[in-house]
Amino acid sequence: MNNTNVDEATHILSLLEIGSRIDAAHLKELEVALSVSLRSGRHFGTKQGFPESSDLNWQGNWDNVEKILNRTQVWMSEMEGGLASHASGHLERATVAWEAIQCEGDLLQEALGTIRMQTTEMNSQGRQEWNLLAHTLESQLEAVHFCAEALRIKLELQKGNSREAAEGMVQDIVSKLPKRNHKAGSEDALYDHEFRKAAIDLQREHHEFLGFMDLVKGMLMWTETPDTRMRKNRSLSVRN
Repeated sequence: MNNTNVDEATHILSLLEIGSRIDAAHLKELEVALSVSLRSGRHFGTKQGFPESSDLNWQGNWDNVEKILNRTQVWMSEMEGGLASHASGHLERATVAWEAIQCEGDLLQEALGTIRMQTTEMNSQGRQEWNLLAHTLESQLEAVHFCAEALRIKLELQKGNSREAAEGMVQDIVSKLPKRNHKAGSEDALYDHEFRKAAIDLQREHHEFLGFMDLVKGMLMWTETPDTRMRKNRSLSVRN
């Protein structure tokens, strides 16, 4: 079986797994974690002792990132609310929110690129220390990205099905996945192996999942692997 197809299926399953447990509380957890990391980013620039003009730019750049993320989180909550609603026009409400999230994503990519360029002014040790913080930020931004994409899948499912039927489709597929073990170390690696095996088994044994995967692939218009796109758009790391 083509490794690219397996990787795509694994990514779709990851999105579905996340989408099955997205709620306001989960979005709030992401918001809190990002707030802590944003403060760390601001403080890191101050600790580096930038010249006054560069320090002002550093703080201004983080102001911009924070505003973008705040707007994104508001739109994600709005999208989640639209998907959960039974009111007339609820899908239109969710669609408007999704379009706004996409616009904010473009702005975020540009803003993060500006910060990444400024970190090249640091010395080698500073860049090494920065990359440790950057990895945390990248992980959190990836989580936000996954949540938004999972909401997008749920939106598309609801366009052709009732909310209950769409949720049922997600739960049916997620129920076939291995249970996540939150312990660290080799057990995480075992889960990743089992998760990948589940993707292969679903492709082999469930024709309905193959059709669903094709729908999602076309919807998201993947022209490169999701991991590649994530690293390109939201990377903050620099060469040491």
